[in-house]
Amino acid sequence: MFVVRLCLLACCVQLASGLWSARATLSRISMSASNGDNNLQPQQQQLNRRRHRAVLTSNRIRSQLVQIQQQQAALQQQQEELQELQELTARLAGETTATVPALPTIGGSSSGGGGGDSSGQSPGGTAAGEQELFRHRFLVSSDLCIRLPIEAATLLRAFVVHSHLSGVINLQLESFRPVSKVTLCPDAKRMASMPNAGGSSLLSEVLAFELLARAFGASLERTELELDYAHGSTMTDFAITIFGGYPLGVSVTRAYKWRGGLADPSGLNVAEARRLIIKKLAAINVSSRNVQNYRWRKQLLHVWAFTHRDAVLLEKTYSAVPASLRANTVLLITRCNGVNWIR
Repeated sequence: MFVVRLCLLACCVQLASGLWSARATLSRISMSASNGDNNLQPQQQQLNRRRHRAVLTSNRIRSQLVQIQQQQAALQQQQEELQELQELTARLAGETTATVPALPTIGGSSSGGGGGDSSGQSPGGTAAGEQELFRHRFLVSSDLCIRLPIEAATLLRAFVVHSHLSGVINLQLESFRPVSKVTLCPDAKRMASMPNAGGSSLLSEVLAFELLARAFGASLERTELELDYAHGSTMTDFAITIFGGYPLGVSVTRAYKWRGGLADPSGLNVAEARRLIIKKLAAINVSSRNVQNYRWRKQLLHVWAFTHRDAVLLEKTYSAVPASLRANTVLLITRCNGVNWIR
């Protein structure tokens, strides 16, 4: 009996030892699996980070490629526009005459040679002669003489055709007659017969249009009060078409310093020129956004200047203002002699 009990006890001890060994083995397996998971987790995180960086790099490269393509397209467009402008300039230069004929008399007839009529008619019907001298064209009629650079029409056409371009063109106007003797074209007469929005600027606006008609063949489309705007908007003086139908707005101002109702011959200072240019450009941008019954590609800011010094100062001021303020507005500066009646 004792032997049986001893055998049973030995079996129990052996069984307990086996169970303990099995439990220890399972515990080691569990710990090993846990350690394996812990080792895999950083590797998975590192792999995810690499994938994320690869996606970001791919997106950045794709965005840069799109920007490069856009820059190449813009550069190609600018090169085409520059080539077109160079061709226009070359064609215009090829048309200039080698000799300068005699200037016509005030009455419009030629003073030399056969004494024939002048070479053309101004829009107002007055006899006019077109002459070229020192890289300038002179449009001479019985009442006005307009001096403009030979390339002025080419530049203005380029500014008008390409809506994002802007720049400055300098003209000069001399009057041989008082205002009552100036012959206006039909569109200028229509503008003169209609009221404007107020102030004393109607005469300067009429003469500005007459200048554009004679020099560039402009046609009047809307007067100041024929243009409708959103409530509270600034106003443009008139709207024209030019070069075969391109619509433009035109704003006119006089760059004069007033003292006691008279123009001060001392001219503008830097602060006054800057204030005038910024005020007019800001008003042009507002009116272009708010006009309702007419759409123009851009606007011309026509400035009557008192002296050559003022004209140079205005051009420098225009070039110095922010590009966002200039936008695509073209500055036309006309220095006037003998035209005191527009002041």
